[in-house]
Amino acid sequence: MAIFIDAPTDWGHRFGPSSHLISDIAGVEGTFELTAFADQIGMMPAWLQHRGTEKEHFDLFGPRIDWAISYGAELVHRRRIVTIIREKRSFYASLNV
Repeated sequence: MAIFIDAPTDWGHRFGPSSHLISDIAGVEGTFELTAFADQIGMMPAWLQHRGTEKEHFDLFGPRIDWAISYGAELVHRRRIVTIIREKRSFYASLNV
């Protein structure tokens, strides 16, 4: 029930440093929370990557990183992002039982 963002990293993309924006909720509810939040900072739903999986996220560049934080995204270490992905993976694995 939160939106998280990791510190910007320069991956050598033409847009400069980028961050990942994710929800800690798995499933449809998480997708809804994430896309609703992203809409507030001008992101289009079509930009959502890995929709419906544990890796679901938006890549943020430029001022949108600061906008996300100002709208309430919690800035966390990349390891916290990995932990969230692993927790969501367990949820998706339970659906395939």
